[in-house]
Amino acid sequence: MASPSNSENDDKLTILPPINGTTVFSYFAPDVPPIPGLLRTLLEDYSKIPLQDIESHLTTIRTKAWAIHKYPCIGRWHFVRLTLPSFPQWAEILQRVQQHEKFLDVGAFLGAETRVLSSSPGVSPQDLYALDLFPEFLDLGFDLFRDADRLPREHFIAADLFDDQDERVRALEGSMGFVFAGLFLHLFTLPRMREALCRFVRMLRPEAGVLVLGRLLGRDRPGETMHEGLERSRAYKHNLVTFRKMWKDVGAMTGSKWDLWVEERELDSGEGAVGRDVWAPEGSLVLRFCARRVE
Repeated sequence: MASPSNSENDDKLTILPPINGTTVFSYFAPDVPPIPGLLRTLLEDYSKIPLQDIESHLTTIRTKAWAIHKYPCIGRWHFVRLTLPSFPQWAEILQRVQQHEKFLDVGAFLGAETRVLSSSPGVSPQDLYALDLFPEFLDLGFDLFRDADRLPREHFIAADLFDDQDERVRALEGSMGFVFAGLFLHLFTLPRMREALCRFVRMLRPEAGVLVLGRLLGRDRPGETMHEGLERSRAYKHNLVTFRKMWKDVGAMTGSKWDLWVEERELDSGEGAVGRDVWAPEGSLVLRFCARRVE
């Protein structure tokens, strides 16, 4: 692994190989990996899917999701790995949601992390919200978990986080205790990422103790990357140092202060449901974080 860089100005743009038919296909792992126990239990106990049918059910949902958008996390089965309960703050989150603090999952995809909460004793579905750009993904989530009769469909909002004109998004402002962004922030350039975090702050109640949590892909040498010939793939990849600096910037931009817990790890076979990802360049990292407002 290359020596890490501490400056967000180093290696500002790295051109990655072009995404063409062959490369995109390499994202697609045809075989179902071992299904993690948490998801298997959720589908069997919460969704009432017979154990022998879970693999075929997941395959059907994954095929439909891949047809909507060819995200690597779909092709490589990463969505079967539920991460919210692995955060050190999980017990606190669960207890506070049981006390009717509101939880928002941004970039929710199929809303699996939201179902971990909705399946937990003492949690009211009325306190759970999910936001994704693609309505088809949210609909597939109801198909996957078979719970359209148990969750308020109007809380699963297909909208653009950055659209100031969308009243459904604006109605969420100032009401959340938690914003979770599982695999979302790494899709954006650094200015856009700062903007997203500022919008998260607006979603939260303006008081100490509220949390922003999430996971994102990073790099040991931070900077912007872009696939050759695909400007829309341009995005900033952090390491621990630049991620901390960004949160200081967000605090200054929003007039708030945050205590940041952040964990940085190499992207290895433990992160992927099907082993080392061929699409991830050398030096790729996974950052996991929780920002707690203190002022």
